[in-house]
Amino acid sequence: MVLKECERCILYGPGGKILMKGRVEVAGESIMLYFEKNPEFAKGKLLVDFFDTQLGYLRTFCEITFRKNPNYLQRKEAWEGRCKILKVLETVQRQKDIRVKLKLEKLFSSAKQGDFYGVIENISAGGVYITTSKPMSKNELFSFYHNFVGKNWKLQAVTLWAKRITDDYFGYGCRFADLPEGAEMDIRQFVYQRQLHTGELDIR
Repeated sequence: MVLKECERCILYGPGGKILMKGRVEVAGESIMLYFEKNPEFAKGKLLVDFFDTQLGYLRTFCEITFRKNPNYLQRKEAWEGRCKILKVLETVQRQKDIRVKLKLEKLFSSAKQGDFYGVIENISAGGVYITTSKPMSKNELFSFYHNFVGKNWKLQAVTLWAKRITDDYFGYGCRFADLPEGAEMDIRQFVYQRQLHTGELDIR
C-alpha cells in the first residue's frame, strides 16, 4: 500500500484510544511519521488512521519502528517512526459532499442576531446544516466554536438557503467562510472518523 498525498495521521492504542496525532512524510514507498510526544505505549501492530488528499481517509494496521528524531531541533518533533502499512481496514473516499449527522446544540453568534442557540444537524468539510428558532436572512454570516480532533476552532459560516420547519423554527444550509489554516483538515478528519466509527453518512 502506497500513500499518495498524506500529511497527518492518528495513532491508536489498546481499546481504540487515541494515543497521539502525528505528521506524515511520504517519499515513494517510504512512510515516515513524526510525533511530539513519546510513543512509549505504542508497540506491536498498531491501528493508524491516515488522511490522504487523493485516496481519502484510511484506517490501517501498521508496523512502526520508533526512534528519537535526529533532526529534533529543526522540526520540533522529538520522535519519528518508519511505518509499513500491513493492511487497509477501511477507506472513505475524499469527497467534499460527504457529511455526517450530529444533532449537536451550539451557541452561535452574528452581528444581526447576537448570541443565539441552534442545532448542528449535519456537517461536512464544506459547511453545516443548522436548525434554530432565529429567522435569518440569506448570506448572513455567523460564527461558532467547535473542537474537532483536539483543537477548538472558531468557525464562520454563511447561510445559502433556508426552509421553514414550523411557524417558528427554521433550517439553514450554510457554507464555511474563510476557514483558518488547518481547520479544513481537522473538519475532514472529524467527518471521516465519525463515519468510520458510526456508519452515519449523508450524501448530498
